[in-house]
Amino acid sequence: MFHYRWFSRDEEKIDDLGQDLTREALDRADRLADEEEEQEKRRGGVFTRGEHCCLTLCVLMLLYGLLTGIASFVLFSIGFLCYELRRLMPCFFAERGDSLAQGMKIYGIVACFGGVLLLFL
Repeated sequence: MFHYRWFSRDEEKIDDLGQDLTREALDRADRLADEEEEQEKRRGGVFTRGEHCCLTLCVLMLLYGLLTGIASFVLFSIGFLCYELRRLMPCFFAERGDSLAQGMKIYGIVACFGGVLLLFL
């Protein structure tokens, strides 16, 4: 009748609402995580179709900013491109790719925020 048992008190697992988690709930979460990883591998490529569209629009916005001389567009576009292209760093730089990706992520967030601030100044 009770296939799954509760955890002992020294290994207690609690969810967001303060309820004890059963082994069944943890197994279900593990299965869902494994299925998401398999879907990610099957999807192929680093970027989705929507991300390709966003990157294309960002490049067009960068070109428009360069042609018209609008600095906030240029800064925002470069920041967004750095933020999105950080996923390619581990592919090109095996050992130092993760640290470079982290740096690009931070720079991308700061540059996007700075571009928005520059737009309103």
